Amino acid sequence: MVTQNNYVSFSQRFQKENGDGLVFYAVSVRDYETLSLNMSEIKRFLDQQKGIISYYELAVAPKESK
Repeated sequence: MVTQNNYVSFSQRFQKENGDGLVFYAVSVRDYETLSLNMSEIKRFLDQQKGIISYYELAVAPKESK
C-alpha cells in the first residue's frame, strides 16, 4: 500500500524496477469491499460451472462394456 509517508521511496523503487510508467487507481474502502465481494461471487460462479461441466462430461461419456 502506498501512503503519503512512503510515496517517494515507493516511486523511486518502482521506476528503477519498471521504468517511467507509474499509474495510480484510487478506490474507496467501500468500493474495495464491493469489488472484493463481486470477485468472490465470480469465483463461486466459475467453480459452480466447472462442477456442472464435469458432471455433464461424465454423463455423456461412453459407458465401458464388460
